[in-house]
Amino acid sequence: MRIPLTPRRAGALVAVAVVLAASAAAVGPHAEPPARPLPAAQSGPQAGEVNTGADEDLPVGAARAGITAGKLPAKVNALTWNVCGASTSACGTRNEAAQEVDLVVNRAEGDPALVVIMLQEVCRGAHADALQKRLGNGWAVNFRPAPKTGAAAGEVHRCTVPAARNQEAGVLVALRRLPGSRITSANEAFTGVPAGDDRSGRPTQGAACLRDAVHRLMACSAHFPNKDEDERTGPPYDSRQACAERYGALGGTWQGKGWRTVLGGDLNLAGDSDRTHLKALYDGGNFEGDQRNRPTHDGFAWGDHKLDYLFFSDRGWRLEGAVVDSSPAVTRLSDHWLLKATVRTA
Repeated sequence: MRIPLTPRRAGALVAVAVVLAASAAAVGPHAEPPARPLPAAQSGPQAGEVNTGADEDLPVGAARAGITAGKLPAKVNALTWNVCGASTSACGTRNEAAQEVDLVVNRAEGDPALVVIMLQEVCRGAHADALQKRLGNGWAVNFRPAPKTGAAAGEVHRCTVPAARNQEAGVLVALRRLPGSRITSANEAFTGVPAGDDRSGRPTQGAACLRDAVHRLMACSAHFPNKDEDERTGPPYDSRQACAERYGALGGTWQGKGWRTVLGGDLNLAGDSDRTHLKALYDGGNFEGDQRNRPTHDGFAWGDHKLDYLFFSDRGWRLEGAVVDSSPAVTRLSDHWLLKATVRTA
């Protein structure tokens, strides 16, 4: 996420890396604490418990859509959005956590096919906890705080916006509980990223993941470091590419087990000039949701670029299309635009 320590552009924007990694030995990933069942936000079944599939346990519209336990719906939507909600220096006066949560909840309630939500630059209480409370037991939400690169072990970035001052800052992923879902959370981390460790040598790069064992579906939300971090510390190669390699390897590990995967977030790589840095994702058994490569970030004088991505596993999905939402409802809250992609189960 953006923080005052790493300027992203003159006078304002800054970035801290959060990215996803594999457990594959070939790239040396390092897993954070093991996957665990998620507690329910309200009363009702735990995220790790098996639902009965009765109508009262289904998300809005699910019964009408003919979804059955253990089978994904024919149409699946996923969205990713960097809400720019953690730092006052990043988006000026646009940091309105309650309105950002409202927008996402409205999208979820109005779209029964929406199964995956990824948000970056969020605060634990103001965004993640609030989103879980608003979505209720029909969704599971996992938040991963962003450790500080080069800092003491356990030190994480903190939000500076007034409504969430000093809350942990990071990324989140949300997964709709389909009939029979058994969902566990896993905050993934990895080694081998230049300038990506704290002072004790532990990796700081990582992402929030959720895994539904019944539907064999994994979704993860990540935020890669900005190139300014490399320019400041001078590592031997691009940290964002290192992140992409580990991201792709993680997806490959679970795809090899027969799972469908959705890997996305703010990857801080331009869809045109930086595409080669994402080779491990594009060529590693995935396709990207927006084949038109449209911009998702308002770069002001620096130009607009695609920085946000949704990668679906080749196995089990067929792309239908994507929408980039740059409506005033989105742009008044963040400098990133909301990306939503639609796939069909194959």
